Amino acid sequence: MAEKARFILQFDRSANEVNRRPNLKGEYQLAGEDTKYEVSLWGGVSQNGTLVARGHATPENASDAIRARASGETIEAPPRIDLKIGEAVLFENTRATPENKQPKYFGYAREPNRYVKLSGWEHGRTITGTAEPYRPGANGGEPALDTPKLKG
Repeated sequence: MAEKARFILQFDRSANEVNRRPNLKGEYQLAGEDTKYEVSLWGGVSQNGTLVARGHATPENASDAIRARASGETIEAPPRIDLKIGEAVLFENTRATPENKQPKYFGYAREPNRYVKLSGWEHGRTITGTAEPYRPGANGGEPALDTPKLKG
């Protein structure tokens, strides 16, 4: 079991439109849980010029991944976010500064029975941070209020 929540992504310089590999690959694991989720994201720029990456977050164990796809329930999503089970999205936080210590990136992954909030800081070609279960109404004025509307 993970003692602390972990979220890490590595930027792949060799990813391009020809080989169709994701720009960002990594994993997250919630504190107190055994399951690790592999994350693969393809990046781009939104209409307002901020960075956004979208892709998949699936359990690294094949049997867990199959079970996750077969299950699922209706749950409350973060504002303006609509992901299918196994999808993930990451946004650039345009409000982040060294002074306010907000994460440079934030996003969500959809598991069968919950959304997971991802927060990360950039360190060269790596993004590291935390993963925690999303709790509706607990995030107040977080950067997600500027999140573009996504449809799954």
